[in-house]
Amino acid sequence: MSVTAAISTRAYIGSLLCQRDSFARTIQTVVISCVESSVSGSTDAVHSKPKMFEVVLADTVIFPTGGGQPNDLGKINGIPIVDARRVGLDCVHILNNPVEKDQVVQVDLDWDRRFDHMQQHSAQHLLSAIAQKEFDMKTVGWSLGKAVCYIEVTAEPKQHVLDALEQQVNAYIRKRIAVSVVEHDMNEHDMPKKLPSDLDGAVVRCITFDGLDNNTCCGTHVENSADIQCCKLLHTERVRGGNTRVFFVAGNRVFQSYQSTFLRNRKLTDLLSTGPENFVERVEGLKKNIKELIKTNKKQSKEIAALEKLKLGDLGTTANASQSIAKQ
Repeated sequence: MSVTAAISTRAYIGSLLCQRDSFARTIQTVVISCVESSVSGSTDAVHSKPKMFEVVLADTVIFPTGGGQPNDLGKINGIPIVDARRVGLDCVHILNNPVEKDQVVQVDLDWDRRFDHMQQHSAQHLLSAIAQKEFDMKTVGWSLGKAVCYIEVTAEPKQHVLDALEQQVNAYIRKRIAVSVVEHDMNEHDMPKKLPSDLDGAVVRCITFDGLDNNTCCGTHVENSADIQCCKLLHTERVRGGNTRVFFVAGNRVFQSYQSTFLRNRKLTDLLSTGPENFVERVEGLKKNIKELIKTNKKQSKEIAALEKLKLGDLGTTANASQSIAKQ
């Protein structure tokens, strides 16, 4: 790839390769700029931090933190990307080592991390859409966490409602619904009014689940609902104003969670000498036994203390009697 050709195809937030093709894992592109980060280094030699460099590329497969989705990681010419941030319309890659301006570089994506984000984010869109369409629960907030995710809904759903919601979400996943991206100009009259002011001139993307949902979103998503694989609702948490956070995991996280639970159950089976179906009963029995032992221990401690007091009293009486005899 020539430097001229790469610069002529400069991409900005909204039209980066990672957004045009979420499944792209590598790209050869050109370094637009590389400057030392203003937050790196220190004048204090004792507490100095390693230098960090902010790198802007002509295009990238690295998605920066934004729109509620965590950033991607990867490498530029083998140099680890430690962070990626959106600054205006640019994706700024944070490196521990510099790269040369105008240099042609290869960017490689941490695919496992990216695909996990795609599964969780697409599951969130699907979960929110079905919650509102089928159960009149509007999503007013959401979070893609490192271990679990949640949507915050304007309701306090009972367990049977959550069970039905989970079933419908997984039914839609199995329907293999197409997930597509439609790009719009930010200045179109029907665009959302709450977009960040520093996105002026950016391409606005709408993520569509065919026949079900259409939402503005800058993140990376699967191409088909089947790529989500499955979705498992976990627990709920009541928050301000009567809202409820519904926690969930999707895709590979479901299998990882099950594997962790299975291995934990195997260890507990050995420790408790019973199967998972009896864990609660066995632990409650152990807690009851411990409580009784503590009660018995306290009672016996008091009895021993009383006996020790009597013993000391008897010793004192014997000593006084011996002294009286000696005086006679």
